[in-house]
Amino acid sequence: MATTVGTIQTWARFYSNDQTLLLTGATDIEIFNFVYAGMFDPDYELAGVKIGRRWAEGTQEDSSLSTTASTQTVALPSSLVFKEEPVIELQTTVGGTLYERLRPCPDEKTWLRFTNAGEGFPEFYRLMNDSGTVKIFLAPTPNTSSLTIRIRGPIEVTELADATDTTIFLNKNSDRALAKLLASEYKRKRGDSARANELIQEALALLPATEYTPSYSDNRVQAQYL
Repeated sequence: MATTVGTIQTWARFYSNDQTLLLTGATDIEIFNFVYAGMFDPDYELAGVKIGRRWAEGTQEDSSLSTTASTQTVALPSSLVFKEEPVIELQTTVGGTLYERLRPCPDEKTWLRFTNAGEGFPEFYRLMNDSGTVKIFLAPTPNTSSLTIRIRGPIEVTELADATDTTIFLNKNSDRALAKLLASEYKRKRGDSARANELIQEALALLPATEYTPSYSDNRVQAQYL
């Protein structure tokens, strides 16, 4: 729960029984961020044990973009760094509360059919790099301006840089699990595989049992990916 790197370092020292363990040095903070970011990736494993999860904390929604009539593309803000293709929804009427989920275009034939059909309410989208800028391409081309584009998906967590930076976990036990996982990495590197494995199992006991965390499921973000 917004725990500082310095506090996690204190915990990791206790768990590893090593008061010299450093997590805030130039190299050590890279190791910290490697494990920290891995916890937000469902495929991430540590020593062969899957410790990654989908967290509500690691999901972002942006509604700063909008359509422009007769313009097919909209540039994504550089601040949006999604780890996988996001969900894209479009407001059905200006100022309205209803949104229509756009579909990623399945093939070139469909794309050409809808882009050549004239302007209308978009049904499909593509994400593409256009001269160094990632843009949303819409088909058909919008015929209405100021329709809000809502984008949601799992993001790359911001790397932490020093002892005062804080994690984004909502649950304190998640921070404790992170400390145990970091301690396990250092114990393994120093040849104590038995204690390293114990720490990983202790960390797992503090983490949600499934890929989707309770907070992720409860706020129904999960349903958007079905």
